Amino acid sequence: MNVNKPLLPFAEAERRVESLLKSQGHRILARNFAIHNLGEIDIISLRNGVIFATEVKARQHENHDFGAETKFIRTKQRRIINTLYAYSAKQGQFDRPLALLAAEVFWDRQHTISKLVVRPWESGV
Repeated sequence: MNVNKPLLPFAEAERRVESLLKSQGHRILARNFAIHNLGEIDIISLRNGVIFATEVKARQHENHDFGAETKFIRTKQRRIINTLYAYSAKQGQFDRPLALLAAEVFWDRQHTISKLVVRPWESGV
C-alpha cells in the first residue's frame, strides 16, 4: 500500500454520486447547502417533481461496511429533514413532495471506487 497516496477525497465521492443521480434523471439544485445551527445537505436534487436531499458517506470498503443503520443515524436525519424544509421554503417550493436518499461510496486499497450505492433513506418526510 502506498502510504503517500491520499485517500479518496470526499468531494470526489460527492461528484460521483451527483453524476449517478444525473444519469437517473435528477436535476441538481444545490450542493453542500447549509443553514447555521440547523444542518447541511450534501446534494439537493429534483426528479419527477420531488425534491431529494442526498446524504453521502464515503469510506474505505474493507474497514467500514457496517450497514446503513450505523452510518445514517436518526439525529443526522432529523437535521437534514429540517434543513430540507428550510430549503424548500426559501425556494417557495412548499407544494413539492420531499424525500431523502442515502449514498454510500466505498473505495479499495488502491483508492479506486469499488462500490457506489444510492438508496431511499426512510424517514416519514
